[in-house]
Amino acid sequence: MKQPNSEDDESMASQVQRLTDELEAARLERDKYKAANKTMSAALAQMDELLQGKKRSGGKQGDNAPGQ
Repeated sequence: MKQPNSEDDESMASQVQRLTDELEAARLERDKYKAANKTMSAALAQMDELLQGKKRSGGKQGDNAPGQ
């Protein structure tokens, strides 16, 4: 009777390992998106600061810059 239990244990251990691996992959993916979100938030904050500075100066800042 021990053999079926042994196979069940191996199957369960395999399933636990697979789920653990999936969880770790999901955590890595989440961390990647968190980092990207921080980068985007910082970039948006910089853009907002630049736009606020442009509004305060009456829109003169950079109006004659090449490519605009």
